[in-house]
Amino acid sequence: MSKDNVKKMFAKMEKDADFQKKYAGLMEAHHQETEKALADKLIQLGKTAGFEFSNEDLHAARAEVMDNTNSNKELSDDELANVTGGGLTNVAGDGYTEFSYTFN
Repeated sequence: MSKDNVKKMFAKMEKDADFQKKYAGLMEAHHQETEKALADKLIQLGKTAGFEFSNEDLHAARAEVMDNTNSNKELSDDELANVTGGGLTNVAGDGYTEFSYTFN
């Protein structure tokens, strides 16, 4: 067990399409598990504050908010000035890399 093996694994992933698919499947499954756990926690938090809603309600409201947010409106000059860029980051230091944009 070593960091070198981790690096070798990611090097293999760059060249091996089947291995990339396995990794993508693993990350998708992890994302779905994490999203479900978060939804469950949000539903519980809502209950403690007197807001009853289901998982379906949560997803429907989220989709509505996202649709309104992503309605392809043009950014103003001020909004464009606040965009600091995007790139690959390892936010948690756990070896997973994600693509992110940062807005000021």
